Amino acid sequence: MKDTQPPGNQIADLTPRKVKPVANVLTWIKHWIVLKLKFLTPRTRAELERKHAEAAMRQRTQQDTLVSDISRAFLNQDTESAIAYTLCRIASLTGSDHCYIHKYDRALQEWSTTHEWHAEGITPLKPSFQSVPIDQFAWAWHQVLKGQVVQVASIDDLPPVAAAEKAILEQLGIQACLTDKSIGR
Repeated sequence: MKDTQPPGNQIADLTPRKVKPVANVLTWIKHWIVLKLKFLTPRTRAELERKHAEAAMRQRTQQDTLVSDISRAFLNQDTESAIAYTLCRIASLTGSDHCYIHKYDRALQEWSTTHEWHAEGITPLKPSFQSVPIDQFAWAWHQVLKGQVVQVASIDDLPPVAAAEKAILEQLGIQACLTDKSIGR
């Protein structure tokens, strides 16, 4: 006897089929998100845009507050206290255990740490950073001279040409770093 279904009442074929494995889970997730976004209602999309705008505004407000607080510290405190406050706030903002100011000699041959903030229970590294030849950090120094911010989330991410920097940072127990150019005359 032939099993027939009237049109419109057909049962979906639920037979297991061989499915190609997803080669890259992240790609699959990305495609899924894009697909979901395509079908968002205009109201939902507007709500997401509003939330992103609010987050950007909160971040901008935090930055403005930080600059204002630091400026006020330099107006109301002695210079050393204001610098210490600034380093502490920068470290807090970046989630760092240490924050430094380095001074370069006039010939740009070596640098020394002039100011340091470190979290409670963390060993100060200022004594280790005195009269350091720039050649020991040649890769980072060249990045800074080009006006680039050197942001290293993990010292394992340093390029092979930064092997000298990596060895020194490992020896000092530094796992990540952020360096910005601020050279004055």
